[in-house]
Amino acid sequence: MFGKRDKTAVTIWVIISILFIITVYFMLPYILPVLGFRSFIVISGSMQHYPEHQAFFEAFWEQKGISSENLPLRYGFSKNDLVLITDSGNYSLGDVVEIRKPKSKSVFIHRIFELNTTHFRDIGDNIIKESSMRTVLLGVTGTSITPYEKNQTIRPETEFVYEGPYYEIGSHYWMPVSYIEGEVFLVLPQAGFINNLMKGYAQDEN
Repeated sequence: MFGKRDKTAVTIWVIISILFIITVYFMLPYILPVLGFRSFIVISGSMQHYPEHQAFFEAFWEQKGISSENLPLRYGFSKNDLVLITDSGNYSLGDVVEIRKPKSKSVFIHRIFELNTTHFRDIGDNIIKESSMRTVLLGVTGTSITPYEKNQTIRPETEFVYEGPYYEIGSHYWMPVSYIEGEVFLVLPQAGFINNLMKGYAQDEN
């Protein structure tokens, strides 16, 4: 049996162990690059899922021929999560990928929802819901997509306009496959919280 002193020692050891594990977990954004892993801390909610939309989201992908069981990261991820990237070089419809445009410092991580041998389109998971299925006018400028209301003046820089589902505002127009730099293979929930908090990104943007 443990004496009082032994129980105190065990309690202290457990507390120290827990604090060590927590510290290491939240230090992962700084540790992983040193170990050779490429990772990103999520600073937006574009891949956030909500329970009330999950069934519709999964049905959307099943219509594209991908069952929910085979859809990578079917529950998406949230702001402050840490995502790890692998360079697979072989991408498929439904994959969650790292995208970087040439001469841009910005990286965004979305899901491939249209794909051919040379080009692809991406989309954020959180726009795929029943209320986003309505048809609207969409204007394309480069790879950016802007919705237009009926009789609204089209911006002069807009290259062309087409009718499409509203959810496409959460996507980019066709981009070369070469813009894909890797695929997300692991998500560590909230491991980037401390980093985002220090940079002012941790709180929801409401």
